[in-house]
Amino acid sequence: MLEFKTKLSETNLEIFNKIKGFTPLIYVVCEEEYKFVQEIHNEFKNSNTTRFHYYSSTTGMIEIEDYVKTYCTSKLKIDKDTLQIIDALQRFAESDVTKYVNWLIISEADIYGNGSVSEMFCRKIKDIINQSYIDNEEISKYIIFLSSKYSINSKIVNYTDVCYYKYPNENEVKNTIQEIADKCSKYYSDNAKDNKVKYKDLISNENQIIRSCSGMSLFSVQKILLNSYSNKRAFEVEQIINFKKEILKKTNLLEFIESDVSFDDIGGLDKLKQWLKKMAGGWTEQGINFGLQPLKGLLLVGVPGTGKSLICKSLANEYKIPLIKFDPSKLFSSRVGDSEANMHMALNLIETQAPCVLFIDEIEKAFAGIHSSTFSDAGTTARVIGVYLTWMQECKKSIFTVATSNMIQYLPPELISRFDETFFVNIPSEEERTMIFKIHLKRALSNIKDEKYYFDIDKDCTPLALAINSKDLTGREIEQVVKESMYEAFNSKSGPTKLNDIIITEVLKKKIPIIKTMDKVLEYLINWVGYDESKKDGIRARFASGGEKEWNNLKEFLNILKSNNIDLKNDNDDWNKKL
Repeated sequence: MLEFKTKLSETNLEIFNKIKGFTPLIYVVCEEEYKFVQEIHNEFKNSNTTRFHYYSSTTGMIEIEDYVKTYCTSKLKIDKDTLQIIDALQRFAESDVTKYVNWLIISEADIYGNGSVSEMFCRKIKDIINQSYIDNEEISKYIIFLSSKYSINSKIVNYTDVCYYKYPNENEVKNTIQEIADKCSKYYSDNAKDNKVKYKDLISNENQIIRSCSGMSLFSVQKILLNSYSNKRAFEVEQIINFKKEILKKTNLLEFIESDVSFDDIGGLDKLKQWLKKMAGGWTEQGINFGLQPLKGLLLVGVPGTGKSLICKSLANEYKIPLIKFDPSKLFSSRVGDSEANMHMALNLIETQAPCVLFIDEIEKAFAGIHSSTFSDAGTTARVIGVYLTWMQECKKSIFTVATSNMIQYLPPELISRFDETFFVNIPSEEERTMIFKIHLKRALSNIKDEKYYFDIDKDCTPLALAINSKDLTGREIEQVVKESMYEAFNSKSGPTKLNDIIITEVLKKKIPIIKTMDKVLEYLINWVGYDESKKDGIRARFASGGEKEWNNLKEFLNILKSNNIDLKNDNDDWNKKL
């Protein structure tokens, strides 16, 4: 068992200040119970005015010093008379505390707010809390709920201050790695002195290992490094990443995305790609040593199917870090406080995956409605978004959030401002459509097993001609056209035949562009982005493909919409007011 020598004031100042400020009831969400209790003990063991007790269903209520000293031994101290929580609370309430301010730490506190003991439990907790406000030394008693999950009865929720115990810092992780290396040297090597494991042989890149372990509990760090050593006789980053994947399997809030997409698989978006490549240095050892700080976030706005999600999936491969998908809509619950607790839990899990790319698709679906939240859901949405905004601003982990949005008008400005940069992903130009056709035709060709159906991309299916005939189609729609054309070639009247221009052109004629169904949304986006003549770029977002040329194409598209007698103004009055 690792020994934790740090003090609470060094690692979790918020919790320490609440204890020093005599907060009657503190709920600490913590995955490392023993580490927290030991830090409390280290902080207050020499105090002449403060005493801590510890309760669990297996030990009863005992002195915190007895718990810390005997927990890792076969002689764990137990008080059989207080194994039941109500008996423990009664003992705590009746105890004589004229010399001390008394605190009771209740482990696994989430299980006591519900069930058969909930009514008496809540009543007893309220009695102790209410007494703490009375200026009487005999009843100076305070309580800390401790659990890895936040769940509390609504009857005492208003009495509670919630704190989230922080994950270990880099120094703690480094010390733990060194302790585990010593353990491997002592217990897992051959008896011969010359065969002892050396630290430098176990870990080839210490800084990279430390970064990969950051955001995990020290118990998890110990577990994965011992497992890595048993499998590889070394500490490897790959083993740590695989362990992190296992963590995500235990929740439905996050998903690990395996992606083989690269920038070469995406047609166009050259300015965006160049910007992302320039920012890649913040994720390298050389860039970190130089002093570069990884970006916090990138917001991609535009029409569906234009490559926003593909950029996210390719970015993880470009930066050589994991890709985590986060769906905030899964956070919301009908139970009071659960939505905010779910957000905190999700963000803690996200931090365990650092360094990583965090992908949030169509972010407006989860984070819209902050301004109407007070009237629609008693402020739950606003509070959940508030938790996320604070985290995005203050998180020190190497987490790059890449979010996509099809309807920017529904996003609160305070969320948009948290992203380092915003890019507008437009309908692909003719040149970009040519590239996209080449990509998907090559992919279709690679799937053919029978050589007699091979086609020549430049002769049978000329991408440039197809691009000319596919104006206003998105990249996703071009992919759909190529797939459908393969089915047409397979089902031709004379039997399966090679794919060619004629077949694809016929499919193109039938394809209805998505912009025909969301022209008003696109006009709003174009007006929102705007154009700065001096910078040759957008006002509220940068163009992902080009500057002046792209803006002229957008203006041409607007003129086409107006020439088709589409009345855009009336339906956009509300949106225009928001500009």
